[in-house]
Amino acid sequence: MQYALACLLFFYGNSDFKTKIYQPPPEDSDYFLELPVSAAFDSQGRLLALDIGAHQVFIWDKTGAYHGHFGREGDGPGEFQFPAHNRRRQGLIAADEQGVYVFESVTGILHIFSPDYQFIRKIKYSPIRGRALQWGVLAGGSSAIHIQEYHQGEPFSSIFTLRGSTDPSISHTLRKREKGSQFRIGALRPDGRTHYHLRAFSAEPYLYASPNRPHALIAHGDDPVIRWVDAEGRVVERTTLEIPRSPVTAKDKAEYRSRYFFKMPDVYATVSYADLKPFFEFIYPIGDSGYLTGRRSPAYGHIEANIIDRNGKMKGSVRLSCGENGSLLGANHRIILIHDQEDEFEVKELVF
Repeated sequence: MQYALACLLFFYGNSDFKTKIYQPPPEDSDYFLELPVSAAFDSQGRLLALDIGAHQVFIWDKTGAYHGHFGREGDGPGEFQFPAHNRRRQGLIAADEQGVYVFESVTGILHIFSPDYQFIRKIKYSPIRGRALQWGVLAGGSSAIHIQEYHQGEPFSSIFTLRGSTDPSISHTLRKREKGSQFRIGALRPDGRTHYHLRAFSAEPYLYASPNRPHALIAHGDDPVIRWVDAEGRVVERTTLEIPRSPVTAKDKAEYRSRYFFKMPDVYATVSYADLKPFFEFIYPIGDSGYLTGRRSPAYGHIEANIIDRNGKMKGSVRLSCGENGSLLGANHRIILIHDQEDEFEVKELVF
């Protein structure tokens, strides 16, 4: 097991932490990290990272040694399809004692693998309409999903609990058709471009679910309150987070406009800006001791995050760099940082 000081982090506060290093795939590997978007720890304690660029799940053992990969691009058994557009939110992975699950967020297809990564079957989440932004398996066998759907261009978000990890039928509705997405699809222009109106720095509903607890965490970026709810929607724990909310600056707006989306030839985009940034875009539990909350910068791969104790008190802040295609991921109440530096990826676990 290898540990190193957090060389890519700047920390402000009283607490200290280290990072555990995960070895990269060997140079003669057929696949390398390209666009990792989701992570989980399986029943053997191995780290699994879903990469929707490589169409692979990469595996590391408990010591941090590289352990191989599974999956491939295609539509056959054990093969994944992640369309090229808006790929950042198109794949999710979860694992429990029964197996490993890879969810295609846009197609609504769930791939089910055995604990030793052998393909079993795939199912279609046909009752769920829209794109899954978050999804996870809960302890006890149920699951939860955050869906974004569109009605005449206006996006809405809903959060449901489902009857099982492999049963997509809705059990209970936790949040229903809330506004909050950052963009709206408009009409096709005479020049052939599609008009998108973006609400920059707007807040959204949020869901975190893992097999560590039988409860799902739900929240909204406009409200610094997190709620743990059971599979029937009953609130079992409520915490107010004492975290700051920052204004949107001219520098923030310039970075937002620098994104590749605005340079696409088939896109005509207009933007309106919120006065304040959301309290958070993500909330990742840190074991049973607290939370890591924060926001990603629009284009430069930077993250401003707060370390919060279990009672909602702020312990400190961290500034992280993920690079263009890297990610900060919550995995079974642990934190994984994947840093992309000119297509060379470093995988680390933040150990608090």
